[in-house]
Amino acid sequence: MMQQLMDIVTLEALGRDGQRLTRFKAAPARFELGGGPAVAAPGPVHELEGEVRCRKTTADDAVDVTRLFYDCYRYSYFNEQIYCPEALAGMMAKGDIDCIVAELPNGRLIGHMALIHHPDRPRAIEFGMAATNPSHRGHGVLAKLQHVANDEFVRSGKIVRFGGAVTARTPSRRRPAFTTATPKSD
Repeated sequence: MMQQLMDIVTLEALGRDGQRLTRFKAAPARFELGGGPAVAAPGPVHELEGEVRCRKTTADDAVDVTRLFYDCYRYSYFNEQIYCPEALAGMMAKGDIDCIVAELPNGRLIGHMALIHHPDRPRAIEFGMAATNPSHRGHGVLAKLQHVANDEFVRSGKIVRFGGAVTARTPSRRRPAFTTATPKSD
């Protein structure tokens, strides 16, 4: 039955770790996203009220980071832990993530990026969990966060950094933190 509904179905034996079932169904040629979770339309873009400062996040910032993600994504962000300040603070305390925030002079957080440490990749850091307040997009906030994150990566001594755009917001996919190298055609 499953093979009739999917384009590709694979079952991979993982030894002691069990099995991995992969299912793939290609989108039809005329594919349109259905109505997902309600996300508020972004308000007007505001001029920045002073210089944006990027700094490492503390556990005290967890509530404000959660609020930022809600303002950006409502409840559509795929990592549900971001909506629980205690879980976010716990990940920071355990060293699973190092977070960087962009802050206005009045203390309001308008951006976030995490450096995610994976135990199975001890020499790599993932750049992810990025968000910019919708009313402050277009001012280079994410670029500033990426610059600070890159400095942290260099200081860490790790040798691999990776990340990917996983958002439906088109401009974010056009300006990812890392570009894809394509071979030149002759």
